[in-house]
Amino acid sequence: MKLSFRLVAGQDPDHVQNAVRAWAEARIPAGIRHRITFAPATRPCLTPLDHPALQAVSRAMGRAFGKEILFTREGGSGPAADLQDVLDAPVLFLGISVPSDGWHGPDEKVELDLLLKGAETTAHLWGELATALR
Repeated sequence: MKLSFRLVAGQDPDHVQNAVRAWAEARIPAGIRHRITFAPATRPCLTPLDHPALQAVSRAMGRAFGKEILFTREGGSGPAADLQDVLDAPVLFLGISVPSDGWHGPDEKVELDLLLKGAETTAHLWGELATALR
């Protein structure tokens, strides 16, 4: 069995791993051989909603989709927190997909119309960033 966790700001990868291990081991019946392993974990990061760069992403998406953009807090993985620390710059994620796309799964897919809207958003984003970060 494989479990995947997307950490959000304030969560510690080591703490989550230890909690999952303790939870699972407390439920495995005596005499059952098992092995619990973890892939390398990364720290989560958070860019404040009022950061000018994130507002530029929102405006660019709004232009591409023709609608007001709403925010959700999503977990992800990668070196984003390290980049944020080293560069002292916000991390921006531009997610153009829906939950049924099966992110990182064997049945992962993408809806072509959303992919094209993502490309349009990216085209708008450069001008928005230039204006926002003057």
